[in-house]
Amino acid sequence: MSGITGWAYHAPGNSINAYDVLVEGIGAFSCTRTKGVVQITIESTHSDFAMAIEALVITSITSVIPAAQIDVKRYKHLAGLHMADPNLGIPGVIDLLLGADFWGLILEGDIIRGGQNEPHAQLTRLQSYRAQILEDSRLDAILSNFWKLEDEPAGTETVDDESELIFSKTHTRTPEGRYMVRLPIRGDASELGDSYYNAVRQFHHLERRLTVDKDMRDKYIEFMREYIELGHMEPVDNPGDHSRTYYIPHHAVTEKFRVVFNASARTSNGVTLNEIQLVGPSLQDPLINIILRFRRYPVALTADVEKMFRQVLVAPKDRDLQRILWREAPAEDIRVYRLKNVTYGMACSPYNAVRSLNQCAIDKYNRVSDHNQAITARNTILSSFYLDDFLTSCADTQEAITLANAVDTILSSGCFKLRKWNSNRSMVLQHFMDSPLPAERDIDAPIATVLGLRWDPVTDDLLFKVAFNNAYLKLQERRGNRGSTLRQRNEATQ
Repeated sequence: MSGITGWAYHAPGNSINAYDVLVEGIGAFSCTRTKGVVQITIESTHSDFAMAIEALVITSITSVIPAAQIDVKRYKHLAGLHMADPNLGIPGVIDLLLGADFWGLILEGDIIRGGQNEPHAQLTRLQSYRAQILEDSRLDAILSNFWKLEDEPAGTETVDDESELIFSKTHTRTPEGRYMVRLPIRGDASELGDSYYNAVRQFHHLERRLTVDKDMRDKYIEFMREYIELGHMEPVDNPGDHSRTYYIPHHAVTEKFRVVFNASARTSNGVTLNEIQLVGPSLQDPLINIILRFRRYPVALTADVEKMFRQVLVAPKDRDLQRILWREAPAEDIRVYRLKNVTYGMACSPYNAVRSLNQCAIDKYNRVSDHNQAITARNTILSSFYLDDFLTSCADTQEAITLANAVDTILSSGCFKLRKWNSNRSMVLQHFMDSPLPAERDIDAPIATVLGLRWDPVTDDLLFKVAFNNAYLKLQERRGNRGSTLRQRNEATQ
Protein backbone atom coordinates (compact mmCIF):
# COMPACT_ATOMS: atom_id res chain seq x y z
CA MET A 1 0.00 0.00 0.00
CA SER A 2 1.28 3.48 -0.83
CA GLY A 3 1.30 6.44 1.56
CA ILE A 4 1.10 10.21 1.20
CA THR A 5 1.43 12.90 3.86
CA GLY A 6 -1.54 15.12 4.63
CA TRP A 7 0.63 18.18 3.97
CA ALA A 8 1.41 17.01 0.42
CA TYR A 9 -2.23 16.26 -0.33
CA HIS A 10 -3.64 19.35 1.37
CA ALA A 11 -5.10 21.55 -1.38
CA PRO A 12 -8.48 23.18 -2.02
CA GLY A 13 -10.89 20.77 -3.70
CA ASN A 14 -9.08 17.60 -2.70
CA SER A 15 -11.25 15.11 -0.85
CA ILE A 16 -10.15 12.35 1.52
CA ASN A 17 -12.24 9.21 1.95
CA ALA A 18 -12.62 7.91 5.47
CA TYR A 19 -10.29 5.02 6.24
CA ASP A 20 -9.10 4.58 9.83
CA VAL A 21 -6.47 1.87 10.34
CA LEU A 22 -3.16 1.44 12.18
CA VAL A 23 -0.10 1.07 9.96
CA GLU A 24 3.21 -0.28 11.28
CA GLY A 25 6.68 0.59 10.04
CA ILE A 26 5.96 4.10 8.73
CA GLY A 27 6.53 7.43 10.44
CA ALA A 28 8.20 8.30 13.71
CA PHE A 29 6.18 5.85 15.82
CA SER A 30 5.90 2.09 15.95
CA CYS A 31 2.40 2.47 14.49
CA THR A 32 0.58 5.34 12.81
CA ARG A 33 -3.15 5.87 12.45
CA THR A 34 -4.24 6.82 8.94
CA LYS A 35 -6.36 9.89 8.28
CA GLY A 36 -8.08 8.47 5.21
CA VAL A 37 -7.40 7.13 1.73
CA VAL A 38 -7.13 9.07 -1.53
CA GLN A 39 -6.93 8.46 -5.26
CA ILE A 40 -4.01 10.30 -6.87
CA THR A 41 -2.25 10.31 -10.22
CA ILE A 42 1.51 10.45 -10.58
CA GLU A 43 2.82 11.90 -13.84
CA SER A 44 6.22 12.10 -15.48
CA THR A 45 7.81 15.50 -16.05
CA HIS A 46 9.79 14.05 -18.98
CA SER A 47 7.14 11.96 -20.83
CA ASP A 48 3.38 11.41 -21.09
CA PHE A 49 3.44 8.49 -18.62
CA ALA A 50 0.82 8.69 -15.86
CA MET A 51 -0.48 6.17 -13.34
CA ALA A 52 -3.39 6.33 -10.89
CA ILE A 53 -2.71 4.93 -7.44
CA GLU A 54 -4.48 4.63 -4.11
CA ALA A 55 -2.60 5.96 -1.09
CA LEU A 56 -3.18 6.13 2.66
CA VAL A 57 -3.03 9.63 4.14
CA ILE A 58 -0.65 9.72 7.13
CA THR A 59 1.01 12.41 9.24
CA SER A 60 4.58 11.68 8.17
CA ILE A 61 6.57 9.05 6.31
CA THR A 62 10.07 9.55 7.67
CA SER A 63 12.37 12.21 9.07
CA VAL A 64 14.31 14.63 6.87
CA ILE A 65 16.72 12.67 4.65
CA PRO A 66 19.58 12.58 3.94
CA ALA A 67 20.77 13.75 7.36
CA ALA A 68 23.45 15.95 5.74
CA GLN A 69 23.78 17.47 2.29
CA ILE A 70 25.64 15.24 -0.19
CA ASP A 71 27.57 16.58 -3.17
CA VAL A 72 26.24 14.36 -5.98
CA LYS A 73 28.43 16.12 -8.57
CA ARG A 74 31.33 13.96 -7.47
CA TYR A 75 29.51 10.90 -8.87
CA LYS A 76 30.46 11.29 -12.54
CA HIS A 77 28.37 8.28 -13.63
CA LEU A 78 25.20 10.21 -12.67
CA ALA A 79 26.06 13.27 -14.78
CA GLY A 80 23.39 14.17 -17.36
CA LEU A 81 20.71 11.82 -16.01
CA HIS A 82 17.12 12.96 -15.46
CA MET A 83 16.80 12.19 -11.78
CA ALA A 84 13.43 11.43 -10.18
CA ASP A 85 14.49 13.77 -7.38
CA PRO A 86 15.87 17.01 -8.87
CA ASN A 87 17.15 17.91 -5.40
CA LEU A 88 19.01 14.63 -4.88
CA GLY A 89 21.50 14.99 -2.04
CA ILE A 90 19.70 17.94 -0.40
CA PRO A 91 18.01 17.11 2.93
CA GLY A 92 14.25 17.11 2.46
CA VAL A 93 10.90 15.72 3.55
CA ILE A 94 9.48 12.58 1.92
CA ASP A 95 5.84 13.19 0.99
CA LEU A 96 4.98 10.07 -1.09
CA LEU A 97 5.87 6.43 -0.55
CA LEU A 98 5.06 3.99 -3.37
CA GLY A 99 3.95 0.57 -2.20
CA ALA A 100 5.37 -2.68 -3.58
CA ASP A 101 2.14 -3.19 -5.55
CA PHE A 102 2.97 -0.14 -7.70
CA TRP A 103 6.74 0.04 -7.38
CA GLY A 104 7.36 -2.92 -9.68
CA LEU A 105 5.11 -1.41 -12.35
CA ILE A 106 7.33 1.65 -12.94
CA LEU A 107 10.78 0.01 -12.99
CA GLU A 108 12.71 -0.41 -16.24
CA GLY A 109 15.73 -2.63 -16.81
CA ASP A 110 18.44 0.02 -17.31
CA ILE A 111 20.73 0.18 -14.25
CA ILE A 112 23.78 2.44 -14.03
CA ARG A 113 26.06 1.09 -11.35
CA GLY A 114 28.62 2.98 -9.33
CA GLY A 115 31.61 1.70 -7.44
CA GLN A 116 31.67 0.41 -3.88
CA ASN A 117 29.71 2.71 -1.55
CA GLU A 118 28.58 4.81 -4.51
CA PRO A 119 24.97 5.31 -5.65
CA HIS A 120 23.38 3.14 -8.33
CA ALA A 121 20.72 4.60 -10.64
CA GLN A 122 17.78 2.70 -12.12
CA LEU A 123 15.58 3.89 -14.97
CA THR A 124 11.83 4.12 -14.35
CA ARG A 125 8.82 4.53 -16.64
CA LEU A 126 8.71 8.14 -15.49
CA GLN A 127 11.71 8.53 -17.85
CA SER A 128 13.85 9.46 -14.91
CA TYR A 129 16.37 7.66 -12.73
CA ARG A 130 16.17 6.96 -9.03
CA ALA A 131 19.42 6.71 -7.12
CA GLN A 132 20.14 5.09 -3.79
CA ILE A 133 23.21 6.37 -1.97
CA LEU A 134 24.76 3.51 -0.05
CA GLU A 135 26.45 4.25 3.24
CA ASP A 136 29.91 3.15 4.25
CA SER A 137 29.05 0.65 6.98
CA ARG A 138 32.41 1.04 8.65
CA LEU A 139 32.13 4.84 8.80
CA ASP A 140 28.52 4.52 9.93
CA ALA A 141 29.60 2.30 12.82
CA ILE A 142 32.34 4.75 13.84
CA LEU A 143 29.97 7.73 13.79
CA SER A 144 27.31 5.74 15.58
CA ASN A 145 29.69 4.97 18.44
CA PHE A 146 31.05 8.52 18.48
CA TRP A 147 27.66 10.19 18.80
CA LYS A 148 26.01 7.46 20.84
CA LEU A 149 23.86 8.89 23.58
CA GLU A 150 22.59 7.27 26.70
CA ASP A 151 19.60 5.13 25.79
CA GLU A 152 16.26 6.42 26.92
CA PRO A 153 14.25 4.08 29.08
CA ALA A 154 11.93 1.86 27.11
CA GLY A 155 8.28 2.72 27.24
CA THR A 156 5.14 3.00 25.24
CA GLU A 157 4.57 6.16 23.23
CA THR A 158 1.08 7.38 22.62
CA VAL A 159 0.24 8.37 19.09
CA ASP A 160 -2.07 11.38 19.17
CA ASP A 161 -3.48 11.61 15.66
CA GLU A 162 -6.75 13.08 16.92
CA SER A 163 -5.05 16.45 17.44
CA GLU A 164 -3.82 16.36 13.84
CA LEU A 165 -7.28 15.44 12.60
CA ILE A 166 -8.87 18.34 14.49
CA PHE A 167 -6.25 20.79 13.23
CA SER A 168 -6.47 19.61 9.61
CA LYS A 169 -10.27 19.82 9.52
CA THR A 170 -10.81 23.04 11.47
CA HIS A 171 -7.88 25.43 11.03
CA THR A 172 -8.51 28.52 8.90
CA ARG A 173 -6.70 31.69 7.89
CA THR A 174 -7.76 35.30 8.21
CA PRO A 175 -7.56 37.69 5.24
CA GLU A 176 -4.20 38.94 6.53
CA GLY A 177 -2.86 35.36 6.55
CA ARG A 178 -2.98 34.65 10.29
CA TYR A 179 -3.86 31.09 11.33
CA MET A 180 -6.91 30.34 13.50
CA VAL A 181 -7.28 27.05 15.38
CA ARG A 182 -9.75 25.18 17.56
CA LEU A 183 -8.90 23.92 21.04
CA PRO A 184 -8.55 20.12 20.73
CA ILE A 185 -10.94 18.85 23.41
CA ARG A 186 -10.95 15.15 24.22
CA GLY A 187 -13.94 13.21 22.98
CA ASP A 188 -14.38 11.58 26.39
CA ALA A 189 -13.76 14.80 28.36
CA SER A 190 -15.50 15.24 31.71
CA GLU A 191 -17.78 18.21 32.08
CA LEU A 192 -16.11 21.31 33.46
CA GLY A 193 -17.49 22.53 36.76
CA ASP A 194 -17.75 26.14 37.90
CA SER A 195 -14.47 28.07 37.68
CA TYR A 196 -15.68 31.64 38.21
CA TYR A 197 -15.67 31.81 42.01
CA ASN A 198 -12.21 30.28 42.30
CA ALA A 199 -10.94 32.80 39.72
CA VAL A 200 -12.48 35.67 41.73
CA ARG A 201 -10.84 34.41 44.92
CA GLN A 202 -7.42 34.13 43.27
CA PHE A 203 -7.81 37.54 41.62
CA HIS A 204 -8.42 39.19 45.00
CA HIS A 205 -5.29 37.47 46.29
CA LEU A 206 -3.36 38.87 43.28
CA GLU A 207 -4.72 42.37 43.95
CA ARG A 208 -3.53 42.31 47.57
CA ARG A 209 -0.08 41.36 46.35
CA LEU A 210 -0.07 44.16 43.74
CA THR A 211 -1.21 46.70 46.34
CA VAL A 212 1.98 46.25 48.38
CA ASP A 213 4.33 45.94 45.39
CA LYS A 214 4.07 49.07 43.24
CA ASP A 215 6.76 47.99 40.78
CA MET A 216 5.00 44.70 40.06
CA ARG A 217 1.64 46.49 39.83
CA ASP A 218 2.99 48.90 37.20
CA LYS A 219 4.45 46.03 35.14
CA TYR A 220 1.22 44.04 35.43
CA ILE A 221 -0.90 46.97 34.23
CA GLU A 222 1.53 47.60 31.36
CA PHE A 223 1.34 43.93 30.34
CA MET A 224 -2.46 43.88 30.38
CA ARG A 225 -2.73 47.17 28.49
CA GLU A 226 -0.45 45.79 25.79
CA TYR A 227 -2.62 42.66 25.57
CA ILE A 228 -5.69 44.85 25.00
CA GLU A 229 -3.98 47.28 22.59
CA LEU A 230 -2.62 44.44 20.45
CA GLY A 231 -6.08 42.94 20.26
CA HIS A 232 -5.03 39.77 22.06
CA MET A 233 -7.95 39.90 24.46
CA GLU A 234 -11.48 41.29 24.19
CA PRO A 235 -14.07 42.36 26.79
CA VAL A 236 -17.11 40.18 27.45
CA ASP A 237 -20.01 42.58 27.84
CA ASN A 238 -22.60 39.96 28.86
CA PRO A 239 -20.76 37.21 30.80
CA GLY A 240 -23.97 35.21 31.36
CA ASP A 241 -24.24 32.47 33.95
CA HIS A 242 -20.61 31.28 33.54
CA SER A 243 -21.71 27.83 32.33
CA ARG A 244 -19.79 26.22 29.49
CA THR A 245 -16.95 28.60 30.27
CA TYR A 246 -13.57 28.45 31.99
CA TYR A 247 -12.00 31.32 33.92
CA ILE A 248 -8.21 31.11 33.89
CA PRO A 249 -6.50 32.47 37.02
CA HIS A 250 -3.31 34.43 36.37
CA HIS A 251 -0.33 35.61 38.38
CA ALA A 252 3.13 37.10 37.88
CA VAL A 253 6.54 35.49 37.74
CA THR A 254 9.00 38.04 39.07
CA GLU A 255 12.51 36.83 38.18
CA LYS A 256 11.95 37.84 34.54
CA PHE A 257 8.56 39.49 34.72
CA ARG A 258 5.75 37.83 32.82
CA VAL A 259 2.11 37.01 33.46
CA VAL A 260 1.31 33.31 33.69
CA PHE A 261 -2.12 31.87 32.88
CA ASN A 262 -2.97 28.78 34.90
CA ALA A 263 -5.28 26.46 32.96
CA SER A 264 -4.52 23.72 35.51
CA ALA A 265 -6.66 25.40 38.17
CA ARG A 266 -9.42 23.03 39.30
CA THR A 267 -13.11 23.77 38.90
CA SER A 268 -15.85 22.99 41.42
CA ASN A 269 -15.93 19.31 40.39
CA GLY A 270 -12.14 18.91 40.41
CA VAL A 271 -11.63 18.98 36.60
CA THR A 272 -9.19 21.37 34.93
CA LEU A 273 -9.19 22.80 31.42
CA ASN A 274 -5.81 21.23 30.70
CA GLU A 275 -7.10 17.79 31.65
CA ILE A 276 -9.79 17.81 28.97
CA GLN A 277 -7.41 18.94 26.19
CA LEU A 278 -5.38 16.83 23.80
CA VAL A 279 -1.70 17.68 24.16
CA GLY A 280 -0.82 16.64 20.62
CA PRO A 281 2.26 14.76 19.39
CA SER A 282 5.75 16.23 19.29
CA LEU A 283 6.26 17.90 15.91
CA GLN A 284 9.85 19.05 16.17
CA ASP A 285 13.18 17.27 16.05
CA PRO A 286 14.95 16.26 19.28
CA LEU A 287 17.16 18.95 20.78
CA ILE A 288 20.36 17.04 20.03
CA ASN A 289 19.47 16.84 16.32
CA ILE A 290 18.84 20.58 16.13
CA ILE A 291 22.09 21.39 17.98
CA LEU A 292 24.11 19.10 15.68
CA ARG A 293 22.49 20.68 12.62
CA PHE A 294 23.38 24.10 14.04
CA ARG A 295 27.06 23.03 14.33
CA ARG A 296 27.27 21.19 10.99
CA TYR A 297 28.41 24.02 8.68
CA PRO A 298 30.68 27.03 9.32
CA VAL A 299 28.09 29.83 9.06
CA ALA A 300 25.63 29.81 11.98
CA LEU A 301 22.21 31.44 11.76
CA THR A 302 19.71 32.05 14.58
CA ALA A 303 16.49 33.98 15.15
CA ASP A 304 13.23 33.68 17.04
CA VAL A 305 9.55 34.31 16.33
CA GLU A 306 8.17 37.36 18.08
CA LYS A 307 5.35 36.36 20.47
CA MET A 308 4.91 33.12 18.55
CA PHE A 309 1.96 31.73 20.51
CA ARG A 310 0.06 35.00 20.23
CA GLN A 311 0.43 35.08 16.44
CA VAL A 312 -2.13 32.25 16.24
CA LEU A 313 -5.80 32.99 16.88
CA VAL A 314 -8.23 30.73 18.74
CA ALA A 315 -11.60 30.29 17.02
CA PRO A 316 -14.33 32.53 18.55
CA LYS A 317 -16.46 29.51 19.56
CA ASP A 318 -13.64 28.35 21.90
CA ARG A 319 -12.70 31.70 23.43
CA ASP A 320 -15.14 31.40 26.31
CA LEU A 321 -12.84 28.66 27.60
CA GLN A 322 -10.16 31.36 27.84
CA ARG A 323 -11.88 33.92 30.05
CA ILE A 324 -9.95 35.97 32.60
CA LEU A 325 -10.78 38.61 35.21
CA TRP A 326 -9.05 41.99 35.34
CA ARG A 327 -9.23 45.56 36.59
CA GLU A 328 -6.47 48.09 37.13
CA ALA A 329 -7.63 49.36 40.53
CA PRO A 330 -9.73 47.91 43.40
CA ALA A 331 -12.16 50.85 43.07
CA GLU A 332 -13.18 49.63 39.60
CA ASP A 333 -15.59 46.82 38.80
CA ILE A 334 -14.02 43.48 37.91
CA ARG A 335 -14.33 42.98 34.16
CA VAL A 336 -14.47 39.73 32.19
CA TYR A 337 -12.22 39.33 29.17
CA ARG A 338 -11.60 36.58 26.59
CA LEU A 339 -8.11 35.72 25.38
CA LYS A 340 -8.25 35.62 21.58
CA ASN A 341 -4.92 33.93 20.90
CA VAL A 342 -3.10 30.70 21.68
CA THR A 343 -2.12 31.14 25.32
CA TYR A 344 0.84 30.10 27.46
CA GLY A 345 -0.24 27.72 30.19
CA MET A 346 -2.63 25.72 28.01
CA ALA A 347 -1.72 22.07 27.42
CA CYS A 348 -2.48 22.23 23.69
CA SER A 349 -0.78 25.57 23.01
CA PRO A 350 2.69 24.31 22.00
CA TYR A 351 1.13 21.89 19.51
CA ASN A 352 -1.25 24.48 18.04
CA ALA A 353 1.50 27.09 17.66
CA VAL A 354 4.10 24.75 16.15
CA ARG A 355 1.56 23.04 13.90
CA SER A 356 0.46 26.43 12.55
CA LEU A 357 4.08 27.42 11.89
CA ASN A 358 4.65 24.15 10.01
CA GLN A 359 1.42 24.60 8.05
CA CYS A 360 2.61 28.04 7.00
CA ALA A 361 5.79 26.45 5.61
CA ILE A 362 3.68 23.96 3.63
CA ASP A 363 1.10 26.48 2.43
CA LYS A 364 3.34 29.38 1.51
CA TYR A 365 6.78 28.06 0.54
CA ASN A 366 5.93 28.82 -3.11
CA ARG A 367 6.07 32.54 -2.28
CA VAL A 368 9.82 32.16 -2.86
CA SER A 369 10.30 32.50 -6.62
CA ASP A 370 13.29 30.16 -6.94
CA HIS A 371 11.95 26.59 -6.59
CA ASN A 372 15.11 25.08 -5.09
CA GLN A 373 15.42 27.92 -2.57
CA ALA A 374 11.73 27.50 -1.70
CA ILE A 375 12.11 23.76 -1.05
CA THR A 376 15.24 24.32 1.04
CA ALA A 377 13.54 27.04 3.11
CA ARG A 378 10.43 24.90 3.66
CA ASN A 379 12.47 21.91 4.81
CA THR A 380 14.60 24.12 7.06
CA ILE A 381 11.50 25.52 8.78
CA LEU A 382 10.18 22.00 9.35
CA SER A 383 13.44 20.72 10.83
CA SER A 384 15.28 23.67 12.43
CA PHE A 385 12.79 25.17 14.89
CA TYR A 386 12.41 24.34 18.55
CA LEU A 387 9.21 26.12 19.59
CA ASP A 388 9.98 29.75 18.64
CA ASP A 389 13.76 29.36 18.33
CA PHE A 390 15.22 29.03 14.82
CA LEU A 391 18.80 27.83 14.41
CA THR A 392 20.65 26.25 11.54
CA SER A 393 23.96 26.52 9.68
CA CYS A 394 25.03 27.09 6.08
CA ALA A 395 28.09 26.46 3.95
CA ASP A 396 28.82 30.16 3.25
CA THR A 397 27.55 33.66 3.95
CA GLN A 398 25.60 34.05 0.71
CA GLU A 399 23.75 30.79 1.32
CA ALA A 400 22.89 31.98 4.85
CA ILE A 401 21.57 35.34 3.59
CA THR A 402 19.52 33.65 0.85
CA LEU A 403 18.07 31.12 3.30
CA ALA A 404 17.23 33.80 5.88
CA ASN A 405 15.39 35.87 3.26
CA ALA A 406 13.43 32.85 2.04
CA VAL A 407 12.46 31.68 5.54
CA ASP A 408 11.37 35.21 6.48
CA THR A 409 9.32 35.53 3.26
CA ILE A 410 7.44 32.31 3.96
CA LEU A 411 6.74 32.87 7.66
CA SER A 412 5.81 36.55 7.35
CA SER A 413 2.90 35.48 5.11
CA GLY A 414 1.47 33.72 8.18
CA CYS A 415 2.14 36.73 10.46
CA PHE A 416 5.11 34.98 12.09
CA LYS A 417 7.68 37.76 12.46
CA LEU A 418 11.31 36.68 12.83
CA ARG A 419 13.51 38.87 15.00
CA LYS A 420 16.83 38.88 16.89
CA TRP A 421 18.76 37.54 13.89
CA ASN A 422 22.27 36.52 14.82
CA SER A 423 25.25 34.89 13.13
CA ASN A 424 28.94 34.24 13.60
CA ARG A 425 29.69 36.04 10.31
CA SER A 426 29.73 39.83 10.19
CA MET A 427 28.63 39.95 6.53
CA VAL A 428 25.44 38.11 7.48
CA LEU A 429 24.81 40.50 10.40
CA GLN A 430 25.46 43.44 8.09
CA HIS A 431 22.70 42.19 5.79
CA PHE A 432 20.23 42.15 8.68
CA MET A 433 21.18 45.68 9.65
CA ASP A 434 20.37 46.89 6.10
CA SER A 435 23.71 48.66 5.85
CA PRO A 436 24.59 50.13 2.43
CA LEU A 437 28.27 49.55 3.09
CA PRO A 438 29.63 46.31 1.55
CA ALA A 439 32.76 46.32 3.69
CA GLU A 440 33.41 43.58 6.25
CA ARG A 441 32.44 44.48 9.80
CA ASP A 442 33.70 43.29 13.13
CA ILE A 443 31.27 41.16 15.09
CA ASP A 444 30.44 42.86 18.35
CA ALA A 445 27.55 40.72 19.57
CA PRO A 446 26.90 39.84 23.21
CA ILE A 447 26.73 36.30 24.49
CA ALA A 448 23.51 34.79 23.12
CA THR A 449 21.33 31.97 24.40
CA VAL A 450 20.77 28.95 22.16
CA LEU A 451 18.32 26.32 23.46
CA GLY A 452 19.48 26.79 27.04
CA LEU A 453 23.17 26.97 26.13
CA ARG A 454 25.23 30.15 25.92
CA TRP A 455 26.74 30.90 22.52
CA ASP A 456 29.53 33.33 21.77
CA PRO A 457 29.15 34.34 18.09
CA VAL A 458 32.63 35.89 18.03
CA THR A 459 34.48 32.68 18.93
CA ASP A 460 31.58 30.42 17.82
CA ASP A 461 31.79 28.52 21.11
CA LEU A 462 28.98 26.95 23.11
CA LEU A 463 29.30 27.72 26.82
CA PHE A 464 27.77 26.58 30.09
CA LYS A 465 26.89 28.96 32.89
CA VAL A 466 27.29 27.31 36.29
CA ALA A 467 26.10 28.96 39.51
CA PHE A 468 27.65 27.70 42.75
CA ASN A 469 25.76 28.16 45.97
CA ASN A 470 27.39 29.77 49.00
CA ALA A 471 27.85 26.46 50.83
CA TYR A 472 29.93 25.07 47.96
CA LEU A 473 32.09 28.21 47.75
CA LYS A 474 32.76 28.14 51.50
CA LEU A 475 33.71 24.46 51.24
CA GLN A 476 36.17 25.26 48.45
CA GLU A 477 37.57 28.15 50.49
CA ARG A 478 38.13 25.89 53.52
CA ARG A 479 39.84 23.32 51.28
CA GLY A 480 42.04 26.06 49.82
CA ASN A 481 43.07 27.33 53.28
CA ARG A 482 43.85 23.79 54.43
CA GLY A 483 46.02 23.23 51.35
CA SER A 484 47.89 26.46 52.02
CA THR A 485 48.57 25.39 55.63
CA LEU A 486 49.91 22.01 54.51
CA ARG A 487 52.25 23.69 52.02
CA GLN A 488 53.57 25.96 54.77
CA ARG A 489 54.20 22.96 57.04
CA ASN A 490 56.05 21.12 54.29
CA GLU A 491 58.22 24.15 53.61
CA ALA A 492 59.05 24.42 57.32
CA THR A 493 60.25 20.82 57.53
CA GLN A 494 62.52 21.05 54.49
